Amino acid sequence: MHRWVEEQLAKAPPFSEEQAERLREMFRLDEPRQPWRYMRWRVRLYCGHVVEVERPRAWERPDGQTSDHEQCTECGKEPAIIVAFEPIAPVGEPPGEEKRSPTPVRPRTRRTNADLEAENTKLRTEVERLRRSAQERGVQAARLQGN
Repeated sequence: MHRWVEEQLAKAPPFSEEQAERLREMFRLDEPRQPWRYMRWRVRLYCGHVVEVERPRAWERPDGQTSDHEQCTECGKEPAIIVAFEPIAPVGEPPGEEKRSPTPVRPRTRRTNADLEAENTKLRTEVERLRRSAQERGVQAARLQGN
């Protein structure tokens, strides 16, 4: 579909200056890019190459959780599916903010083994407490039925 759209655009007559101005106004194309609004990501593509891409910082994933297609800058494969990714650092800092060391933003869904083991221990303790409680209630119910 991408190639078809490119072919159709190549056949179309060029924009007049008035049309180009309307498009610039509509999409605000003359505004400078604000680098602090972007995050640099390292992505591994299905073709095996690892490339760096820039995406809006608001995205938790470089594919925007909608499309995992990317063009490989190494071999030119398009689409090259993103199979793994990791954040590197923000592209820039907002003006006027004090400089901080760039720390990668990790996805919120990732937990360490220590966190998982602690949660597992806590849940096992809770299950054991509930079992004991149920056994005690069963004993009490049997006593009441016996009287």
